[in-house]
Amino acid sequence: MSTEALAEARVVRTIVILLGIAVAIYAALSLATIVDQSRYVNPVWTTSVALVLFGVPTTLAVVSSSVSLRAMRAVLGAYAVLFLLAVALWIPAMRGEPMPLHISPWPLGITSIGTVPAALAWRPQLAWLAVAANGVLLAVVRYVAAGDVDLTEALLDGVFSIAFSSIFTVVAIVAIRNARDLDSAAATARASAAGAASVAARLHEQARLDALVHDELMTALYYATTDRGELTGSVRKQAAKALDELARLDAAKGEEPPVEPGEFASRLRAVLLDLSSGLKISSDLRREAPIPGEVADAFAEGATEALRNSLRHAGGPGVARAATIRVTAQGATVVVHDNGSGFDPAAVDPYRLGLLVSIRGRLNAVDGGSADVSSSPGRGTTVTLGWRDS
Repeated sequence: MSTEALAEARVVRTIVILLGIAVAIYAALSLATIVDQSRYVNPVWTTSVALVLFGVPTTLAVVSSSVSLRAMRAVLGAYAVLFLLAVALWIPAMRGEPMPLHISPWPLGITSIGTVPAALAWRPQLAWLAVAANGVLLAVVRYVAAGDVDLTEALLDGVFSIAFSSIFTVVAIVAIRNARDLDSAAATARASAAGAASVAARLHEQARLDALVHDELMTALYYATTDRGELTGSVRKQAAKALDELARLDAAKGEEPPVEPGEFASRLRAVLLDLSSGLKISSDLRREAPIPGEVADAFAEGATEALRNSLRHAGGPGVARAATIRVTAQGATVVVHDNGSGFDPAAVDPYRLGLLVSIRGRLNAVDGGSADVSSSPGRGTTVTLGWRDS
């Protein structure tokens, strides 16, 4: 999703599915009541409202796995407003004959079906406003439907509706709040991991410099102060070695330092999980020698662009994505795969920078680097990044 809030999306989808199941059960149990009460209101109103109030939640539950969090919230918010409107329209839809006092209009028995979507779609303040509005509207409709008699009964029904709906509203609000806290903690952990990898790289380079100063320069200077002629040749050789190493470090100033294989894998995991925290990543590290810094950077940029393209074009939450990191003595390979909609690589605009520059161009710019994009419509996409150590 950028990255969709994974925990929050899962919570919303779970509640939507449960809501859809509850609505379907209630519709089946209430069918006889709805038909019986149609003599008090316009049948067109009854049919239209029943289709909307029961059809939208069940349909959304069925397609929830392939709908984005933003789209679900938009539908849920619209449904909460439609629910209020449908209940309010009971009054103009009445045929004139009042209902017996012991009978309540059927939409009033499912008020929580309208308030839970409000809790999922809106801020808590607006959700509670929807609960109050539903309770007030229920009392008014109950009073008018009964022929304007017994206001006390109508008020009690309104209060009961608010209390009953509040239970489900609290559950929804707390669940979403906890999911957001979990997503925030996960984002903080990913940022910390990326920062730790960067700090580790700097500490590694500092350790190499400290070792050079201690083992080479300080030793050469110490022996240079002694008066032992037989050491002159070895002192010169050690001093020359130290100077060569310093010259190499100076020439490489501004370039990325080499990274250990474990750090290479950690960096890739951090940047990929920052884009999609649910991504499945496996690694196989069989190399001891460090990897050039420019190679590590090229892999990070190419892999993140590959995953970003997948998140943007391959499909919604139902698409499975995975990454594999393999490091051997001969080089490194990173594979980013999805089983989404796929595409025809030959049909991609040659000026699309995502494929040309961020993936192929970035890997081809380093010695021994390569990139391959394999895809076809309906069969997913596999991006393979490679580097062979010269």
